[in-house]
This record gives sequence, structure tokens and C-alpha cells, in this order.
Amino acid sequence: MNGMIDLNIDVILLHSLILFIFHLLYLVTKRLMKEEQLLQDRVQIKNRSYILYILIIAWAALLLDFVHFPAESRLETVIKLMECTYIPICIYLCREVLKSHKQFTKKSKQYYEASITDSLTKLPNRNVFYDRLTQLLRQAREQKTLIAVMYLDLDQFKTINDEYGHQYGDRVLMIVAERLQGSVRSFDTVSRFGGDEFTVIAPNIKHIEDAELIAKRFMASISEPIEVEDYRFLLSVSIGICFFPGDGDVPDILVNKADSALYQAKKLGKNNYQFFKNANAKGPLE
Repeated sequence: MNGMIDLNIDVILLHSLILFIFHLLYLVTKRLMKEEQLLQDRVQIKNRSYILYILIIAWAALLLDFVHFPAESRLETVIKLMECTYIPICIYLCREVLKSHKQFTKKSKQYYEASITDSLTKLPNRNVFYDRLTQLLRQAREQKTLIAVMYLDLDQFKTINDEYGHQYGDRVLMIVAERLQGSVRSFDTVSRFGGDEFTVIAPNIKHIEDAELIAKRFMASISEPIEVEDYRFLLSVSIGICFFPGDGDVPDILVNKADSALYQAKKLGKNNYQFFKNANAKGPLE
């Protein structure tokens, strides 16, 4: 009986030692991993460590079984080891895999959102703007409809950054983004192009006047006072507008021509909108 007790103590100590060594290896591995690494790599390393741990336990159990136990008690011993070790480990492993999967899914969603939205305003970013414009141009060719592309730039915004700091400038940009988004139709696209510049895609335009109405709504919403804490800011916006198909049929060309129209609006005193001079958008595509 004393020999059996001593042997059980040896088994417990061996399992405890193996568990301790595994835990140290895992902590060292986790420490060496950089925080910037993809969560997927971390999950793979953890799962490999768990598998290694199970293999070590299995090897130790079989070794103890054949060395210390008589043949008639080996099956009973293996069953007990499985009950005490393998089943809890499997449950723990399954729980960790599910937990890691949830973390990876959450992280993947964050990475995806970061890749398609502007981090400050949460508007679609430049890449999404070009992707949507490309798709809408394809649809407009098939349906023979007009698309208005607008390039917006805030007037007097640099003064806010210079005099009050980027903290207030960022708050103003967030409010401006909300106002622009609230001034368009549900199927229009407002994106932040960079700095204090925004771009807009307005598909299914019937007439030039439709684009003018949108531009006027932008100007009216931006001209309203913007309050950030104890400060009140007054801004205006200059807008350049061009059309598909009259001004071009490629995203880069349309953006460049809308930018040229914006330059004319700035040159004429700001706080206005201008069409690209060679616009020919009186009707749908012939």
C-alpha cells in the first residue's frame, strides 16, 4: 500500500512538473511574441503548445505505466490517467480554441473596418471611394445614367489647426463628416479623401440641377456654427463638380476634373461650387 501511495505521489509530482514546465514555455513564447503580430499566429502557437503538452503527458503516462505497474493493473491505470489528465485537458483545449476563435474574429473585423473606413470620421476611405466609383461607372454605362463626382475642401480650416490645435481640428472634422453624411441621399457616397478634403459620388443624377441641390445642402450645413467645448467655429466649403460621361469615364480622370473645378471655386473667392468647364452632362449617355 505504501508503495502504491509513493507511486501516486510520484505521478502527481511528475504531472505537476510537466504542467509547470509547459506553463513556463507558454509564458516565454507569449513574451517573445510582438503585440503587432496577427492574432492568428498567436492562436497557432498556443494550439501547437497544447498539442505538445498532451504528447508529453501521454509519453509520461505510458512510461510510468510500463515501468511501475504490473500488467494486470495497466488498463485501470491508463483509464485513471485519462480521467485525471486527458479529459480536463481536452475540455480546456476546446475552451481555449473557441475563445481564440472569438478573439480572432473580433480582431479580423477590426482590421477589416480599419481597411475600409477613415479612422477619425468613420467615413469610407479613399480606397473604398475608388472601388465604389468603379462599380457605379460600370452600372451607369449599362443603364445609361449620369453620375456626379464632387470634390470638397473646407475653407479656413487650417486656421483652426494652427490657432487651437489638432485636437479641436479633429473634433470639427468629425462634426463636418456627420453633416455631410446627413445632406446626401441614402445611396450617395461621402468619403474622406484626406486632411480637410472630402469626395462625394452621386449616382442616378437626372439633371445638373440635382447635383446643384446637393452642393447647396453641403454649403448650408457647413455654414452652421460648429461648437466644440467652449469654442464656436464658422466654416465654409468650396466644391468642384464634374459628371460622367461628359467629363470622363475613368475614376482618376473624374477626380482630377472635380479637383480642377474645386480650384476654380477657390480662385473665385471660396464658399461656392463650380462645374468643370468642359462639362457636357445635359442628358444621359447616348
